[in-house]
Amino acid sequence: MNKKLFIPGPVDVLPDVLEKLATPQIGHRTKEATNLQKRISDKLQKLMYTNNTIILSTS
Repeated sequence: MNKKLFIPGPVDVLPDVLEKLATPQIGHRTKEATNLQKRISDKLQKLMYTNNTIILSTS
């Protein structure tokens, strides 16, 4: 049986995902996080065929 991650779930989590989650994560206020969000927004603009600003929110 796999371990379960209780976010809206519970859902089974594969061992390789658990292993990755056990590593240090990037901080949400770091330059690395800013660059990641910019890359995601740029790709979403292409996907949605827009030049408008894409705003990501985890709230």
